[in-house]
Amino acid sequence: MSTYTSYMLLTRDYSRTLANLGKTSQVANAAQYYQANIGKVKTVDDLMKDQRLYTYAMKAAGLEDMTYAKAFMKKVLMSDLSDVDSFANKLTDKRYVEFAKTFNFGTDGKVAAVSDIQSDQQELDIIGLYNQRTFEKERVANEAIARYSSAIDGMTSVNDLLLPANREFFNMALTAYGLGDQVQYASIPLFRDMLTRGVGDPDNPLYSVTNVAERDKLQQFVSAFNFAPSGTVAAGNAQTFEQKSATIAGYLEKSGASTKAATLLYSAETYRQTIGSITTTSEFVANKSIYDFVVTAYGLDPEAVDENDIIAALQSDPNDPMSAANQLGLAYRRMAEDFNFDAAGNLPVGDTAQTADGIERTATRYLASANAPSLPTT
Repeated sequence: MSTYTSYMLLTRDYSRTLANLGKTSQVANAAQYYQANIGKVKTVDDLMKDQRLYTYAMKAAGLEDMTYAKAFMKKVLMSDLSDVDSFANKLTDKRYVEFAKTFNFGTDGKVAAVSDIQSDQQELDIIGLYNQRTFEKERVANEAIARYSSAIDGMTSVNDLLLPANREFFNMALTAYGLGDQVQYASIPLFRDMLTRGVGDPDNPLYSVTNVAERDKLQQFVSAFNFAPSGTVAAGNAQTFEQKSATIAGYLEKSGASTKAATLLYSAETYRQTIGSITTTSEFVANKSIYDFVVTAYGLDPEAVDENDIIAALQSDPNDPMSAANQLGLAYRRMAEDFNFDAAGNLPVGDTAQTADGIERTATRYLASANAPSLPTT
């Protein structure tokens, strides 16, 4: 089962997903900071001076796009909600009134002496809403990635990428390579010319761009696709798996459309797709993304462990109590159990580096070690 399918199954159990999400380090740390510091706030200015608190509350209310508008939000929080003519009550968008209700500020911007800035229930409501917003952001990002992955595999020409109906995928690719500022203004004929000429054509219009940074971004973008001068797919798919993976990873990073958990889920999917290309322990160690993924999955630090110890463990017999895997420790033994390398660091004829079950165990360990929401097993 693919990570995308697993993720969609996971999101159907909404309450469980929110519970899992609340346990991830990124989300849990944000909640802990909020609970530890919100009680220290005595005025609206106090809240807005603490950017972590203020941003957390705004995101929870679905108002993160208005985080910059502090003067406006100050009027909202200082509104008298019992007065129908107050600033918040006169706003069409009722999210502002709901936001103001979650705090106990007076019209002078101060917390009343007889009350806390928020009751315990109000704090819990904010934290619950924050988790919900984060979950929704992840769901939207992962659905977009799934659509992109499927659509790009079915494209047979550059026109498919540039069709108005596929504008979402073209824009995602632009964003992935740092060209998001061109999404609204991209010239379709110009990009068609760049994509069909390729980076090897000195007459490609991308080389006429004088800004070196922008030219480099355009070159990376064009290099991410495989279109021939005729506009057809040169060979295979419009993007290889590696090109598609790099594009999706870039989109997650550049767009801010996803949290750490979604990135980890996609890392697991990438691992599932690429581990089959590894045939020796030398290739395993040389492939940094796979090496780091596996070492992390078994609770070790890729920067701290000795590569030779990893190789020795993978080439040893985990059933032999005197083997390197057993002498080095439990993490090394478990790693050796999940891989099929022989004593020479090769794979027996007909074997892959891991069985399907081994791949799933490694991917699950990685998600667990990184505090990502766990995937369903069926």
